[in-house]
Amino acid sequence: MKVTIELPEEVLQLVAALDEHGSAEAVLVELAARAADGVCRPGAWERQWLHQAFGDAWEERMEPDPRAPQWRERPRRR
Repeated sequence: MKVTIELPEEVLQLVAALDEHGSAEAVLVELAARAADGVCRPGAWERQWLHQAFGDAWEERMEPDPRAPQWRERPRRR
């Protein structure tokens, strides 16, 4: 899926500094992947990072993933 976002130039420059080639896009893709790991894996180091950034209320919207309920979660089915 393609997502289009608008960010201030200063933010893009700062984010791009994290990539050895200066690619803000590569950094944003990596950040999204790390966030996804933190959401689906309760034991992942990224989860603490997500708690700092977003609080912990989002965990109430999660449920065990039937494919691996002991170590993975997914968004709660409605």
